[in-house]
Amino acid sequence: MRPHDKIPRHSYQDASDDPANRDPQGKPRKRSISRFVPFLAFGIFALVILSQEVPGVKNAIEQFISPADFNARSQCEAESLKLADRPDFARIIKQGEVVKTQNGMLVKGIVMGEMNDQGQEIRVPFHCYIDASGTIVSSGRTER
Repeated sequence: MRPHDKIPRHSYQDASDDPANRDPQGKPRKRSISRFVPFLAFGIFALVILSQEVPGVKNAIEQFISPADFNARSQCEAESLKLADRPDFARIIKQGEVVKTQNGMLVKGIVMGEMNDQGQEIRVPFHCYIDASGTIVSSGRTER
């Protein structure tokens, strides 16, 4: 064996030496981000579905994106449960929508379920007006 015919100390090759990792001009290929695009698209699609179907995910997203709207909606939902005829058996069926006003917010479209005298659940629409400081100014059942 001649001195310049040394046996390599490792058995692996450099990835850039592999012809499959080279472009037609012979230059090493760069790792592409495009192979992650399907996973990213799937993740966004799953997040959209979860935000529509799971209230906890929707709340977390809204709390991150718009904390003032989230706090106003949460305050109004809590107020609606307190003002129920039988608060022990009241629940929020549909979360409200926050609308900006000149000096505060209106939370409308809350649907609360509460038990009537016959033991059946009735749906009660509810709304709240909240000022800029976050105090509930007016709240009550919405007439249909």
